[in-house]
Amino acid sequence: MIKNFINFEWKQFFRSSYWQKSIGLNILMVFLALYFMLTFLALGISLFPILDEQFPDSDPLIILNGFLFYWFLTDLLMRFFLQKLPVMNIKPLLVLPIKRSQILHYVLGKSAV
Repeated sequence: MIKNFINFEWKQFFRSSYWQKSIGLNILMVFLALYFMLTFLALGISLFPILDEQFPDSDPLIILNGFLFYWFLTDLLMRFFLQKLPVMNIKPLLVLPIKRSQILHYVLGKSAV
């Protein structure tokens, strides 16, 4: 059932007028996402040798773990203040032969992620 809900949302996303109007912007966002993924991958691979070179007398893993608390705290605050709540239009789903409890559980589960 979750596969059907995801399929409905995927179709709704690509059939929306926003997708058709800003296809150039969406292509640019894909390239930016790929760039940042490659940048963070390179940083993740090279961070251990960089920390080992900068702090030769201490363990790089301990230094990295010292910053994890601040990373998680910043990530939590950024998500809380900047992320929009997921919205799903459930009116079209109410006419389909799907139990309302399944629709409700999917919407609540989607907002938790």
